[in-house]
Amino acid sequence: SVLTEIRPVLERVFAGEILSRTLVLDSLIHYEGPTKLAAAGRGRVLKWMRNRAKKAPAALVDAFFAALAERTVTVPGTAAAELVIPQLAANIKALQAQRDTIAGQVEEMLESFPLAQVLMSMPGVGITTASNIVLSIGDCQDFADAAHLAAYAGIAPTTRQSGTSVRGEFPTRAGNKQL
Repeated sequence: SVLTEIRPVLERVFAGEILSRTLVLDSLIHYEGPTKLAAAGRGRVLKWMRNRAKKAPAALVDAFFAALAERTVTVPGTAAAELVIPQLAANIKALQAQRDTIAGQVEEMLESFPLAQVLMSMPGVGITTASNIVLSIGDCQDFADAAHLAAYAGIAPTTRQSGTSVRGEFPTRAGNKQL
């Protein structure tokens, strides 16, 4: 948001996941923000990115410099914000590395879970979903049987009745919403 506040035209370029890409974060750290990126020039930035990219970065560089060419107003506080941008980019990279480390640890925990293969054999359940289930229910020792687990998860059917009127079985609205 800091980047798009000082250069609103960059919002088009950095829409979606582009800003969290390693190459973009590295370029913001190396060039210390959009002003120095623009000063370095398209050719130098393209060469720098080609040396570090897995696929051709020409489209990204072209979009970035086209957006910079549209700039007509200098937002007050741009210089101060550009002091923070490289630090923020470095923090995002560090958080991504921490997330990957934690994901690896969770996958190791999942491998040691006795029912991991059963969970992973279900259609639509991969490592992420299975990990979330295991993190929510633990080792299943808190549940006497499968019915208790289903009730905890909120997927056990309940019968709606009032007096002599029985209206069938519906999923309960109680239970662990995250699970």
